[in-house]
Amino acid sequence: MASNTMSNYLENKILDHMLGVAAYTAPTSIYMALFNTNPTDAGTGTEVSGTNYARVSCKSAFSTTGASSGSISNSDGAINFPTAGSGGWTTANHWALFDAATGGNLLFYSPLDTPRTVASGQSASFAVGACTINMAATDSLTTAGANLILNHVFGKAAWSLVTPYIALHTANPGESGTGAEVANLYGYARKAATFGAASGGTSALSGNHTFNTANGGSWGTITHAAIWSSGTYGSGTCLLYWDITDVTINNGDTYSFANGSITVSID
Repeated sequence: MASNTMSNYLENKILDHMLGVAAYTAPTSIYMALFNTNPTDAGTGTEVSGTNYARVSCKSAFSTTGASSGSISNSDGAINFPTAGSGGWTTANHWALFDAATGGNLLFYSPLDTPRTVASGQSASFAVGACTINMAATDSLTTAGANLILNHVFGKAAWSLVTPYIALHTANPGESGTGAEVANLYGYARKAATFGAASGGTSALSGNHTFNTANGGSWGTITHAAIWSSGTYGSGTCLLYWDITDVTINNGDTYSFANGSITVSID
């Protein structure tokens, strides 16, 4: 069972961290819960109930080697719930990950392949590798960006808060983040970016952002823009990318993004 469904809570936290607004501290523990209605991005579903039902600590079950190709799974252990007591549990049709044993904040969720009713004396379990968080196909997010998110949330690797920079590209960066950036010539430089606090899983550019004026030659035709973790040309990690209206920047021209003209989401 694979999921790339991130809650609004986590989307906001990750966007703020990625875009230099506020650091997100990864949860000390992660717990799996079962739901008998869709948790939704807002975390409003109904959790399974019944005798002996409890969330299960599962952070250690997720790969100690970290995310790969934009996904992570419980490759290091099965996830086993307690045995149901008298009367059994209400029917489960989703699993979800939280940052607390009770209450807390919803992180990720996914439907079960088949709804499951756990009767008295039975249990629910997920075999090794059965649960995968897959963000590889998330719009605008690079694979490297997805790996940073997953490794941070699951405590596999540190991810420091940095200033984000906007880069201009003459080719689609794609999930690999390797599409050609404007050449390091004629005054071109990445632009430090300021974003507002995320809300509803979306963050918007705050203020007008104007690049240097092309000086001495053309930058070529720009087709895409991207968020990088470094202002140094050729350095850092390409995190996010998006298509823009093609425009050729000739000698003496410049390029700007107006306040609110960039909106970023990772759902």
